[in-house]
Amino acid sequence: MLGVNIPAIPASLRRTNQRTVVSLLLRLGSASRADLAKAAGISQPTAGKIISEMLDMGVLQSIGQESADEGGQKTPRLGRPGQLLKLDANRVRFVVIDLGVDKTKLSFLPIGVKLQDRWEHEFATPDSALAWQKELSILAKNC
Repeated sequence: MLGVNIPAIPASLRRTNQRTVVSLLLRLGSASRADLAKAAGISQPTAGKIISEMLDMGVLQSIGQESADEGGQKTPRLGRPGQLLKLDANRVRFVVIDLGVDKTKLSFLPIGVKLQDRWEHEFATPDSALAWQKELSILAKNC
């Protein structure tokens, strides 16, 4: 990558490849291991290892086998069908806070977030930081 001064050691290459897989799935929605390897420009064995690790970590989830092309037509392929993958949309990983003058909104989101506003919790923004922190802690205990 341009402008990155990290030495090319296996751990940094793995993180770079993991970020590439995540960004591809954010853009594509779902893809097979072979499609991700090709789009990322990495070998299929490397992609397979990275994707297996990400499945074990709960970053990715399997959504079945690919059976149709983009037009909905079944296309015969040699070998076993590819396993479609997507970013995990179940396990909460992030807390998003919209701190407004009148209202504070919170949402607990997974990695595979849907592109729509979804504010699960809302409360009037207090006048002091201490009161705001107290509201957040009450909300955190209830979730």
